[in-house]
Amino acid sequence: MIRTMARLIVLLLFVVGAAAPSSVGLAQSEDVSAENEERARQLFQAGDEHYANGRYEDALAAFEESYALSGHALLLFNMANAQERMGLYDGAISSLERYLPDAEEGETSRIETRLESLRARAERVRDMTSTPDPVEAPPEEQKCVA
Repeated sequence: MIRTMARLIVLLLFVVGAAAPSSVGLAQSEDVSAENEERARQLFQAGDEHYANGRYEDALAAFEESYALSGHALLLFNMANAQERMGLYDGAISSLERYLPDAEEGETSRIETRLESLRARAERVRDMTSTPDPVEAPPEEQKCVA
């Protein structure tokens, strides 16, 4: 439900942003052209469709390009979702940390809890994939041949 709500919020912000980009106080620079904003909206919609269909790599690529064009902070949240689904926990952590300053007050504690969980998962993956230090093998016992 949170994922669906976040997707709807981002879509709504894109629609409102196109109608009145300077009046909604979105995290976008004034030099974002209407053309870039439209392209960013198209990329978000494509990313949202990819995400809904389990094509997380395609979704991430679309969200990243949309963010590069528009600077909408909520896209960082979407990027984190796709990265998490792909098992890219460090990337998801980075995206959420970048999103956190723009999160709404009521959302901050949930994001921080999610970050803690992601950090723990990333650490478990690192522990599972790290190669242990080689242990010196004991000398082989010599076989006596009689």
